[in-house]
Amino acid sequence: MNLSAEHLTGLATETGFRPETLEKVIRLGELAADVGRHPLLSRVLVLKGGTALNLLFGSPARLSVDLDFNYVGHEDRARMQEERPQVERAIEIIGRGQGYQVQRSRDAHAGRKIFFSYTNAAGTRDRIEVDLNFLFRTPLGEVARRPMWQPPGMARPEIAVVPPEELLAGKLRATLDRGLPRDLFDTVRLPTYAGPLWGTLRLRRLHIAMAVTLPHPLYDYTRNRFDRVTDRHVQEQLVPMLHVEQRPTAAELKDKAWSVAAPLIDVDEVEREYIDRAHAGELRPELLFTDDAPLVERLQRHPALLWKIENVKRYRSG
Repeated sequence: MNLSAEHLTGLATETGFRPETLEKVIRLGELAADVGRHPLLSRVLVLKGGTALNLLFGSPARLSVDLDFNYVGHEDRARMQEERPQVERAIEIIGRGQGYQVQRSRDAHAGRKIFFSYTNAAGTRDRIEVDLNFLFRTPLGEVARRPMWQPPGMARPEIAVVPPEELLAGKLRATLDRGLPRDLFDTVRLPTYAGPLWGTLRLRRLHIAMAVTLPHPLYDYTRNRFDRVTDRHVQEQLVPMLHVEQRPTAAELKDKAWSVAAPLIDVDEVEREYIDRAHAGELRPELLFTDDAPLVERLQRHPALLWKIENVKRYRSG
């Protein structure tokens, strides 16, 4: 890749985003393009998270600087484990072929991160990352391919993305679990991203079904979860991804994000029973979906849910 500081400055003037962040987005686009062309990776990886929300559904409200993928090649654990090294090697080969210094994180049960280091157009060292998750390998709807936003004049690669309900529910879980400034920012915009899906019982129940993978019962999460976000965090972690005219405060983000999340935490009796049973080691998705047997069956075999139930049982047995 040969991006000049002058070119990036021109793109920054045209788009309103910062040059160094635009460079990361362009680099992500090149990685995504090679993933989308790869005979294995294009079949088994689907994009999720903030990059999918912000770069695959029109002009971005904010930029994003990593690629988060779910592996969906094989639901069976043994076959996934057999293919996982091939997936990780293929990502690394793509990165080295594009001139990056590549480094792996430590292996984890759910997956790993792969870091791609480079010298940016301003002459400083920087990096982008790819996060591979091998636990959420059962899609809960139809996977589709969508074009990824790139600055004007850049090719827009097509990449597979998780189903919309899964994408939205995943962002809600991330917001409750880690509550980073970018999560709050994205959550404020979830109703816009969701369109007619927002407010539907299906989206609500899918969120509740998957929220049992969180450390605590869903109804225990409160607005206090966001208290750790400060204006300094917003300035350092979020503002560099935003249009130069956007300057949200921590208080504003926390209030607006909670107004979106709160109704999806206020559960009814049926939803509470599902949550309580799951946190006691019993998975009962049929409580939530009484007329969707195929979805119930998918949830019953979902590796992330089964892993949660297994860990609960192990903990309760001492």
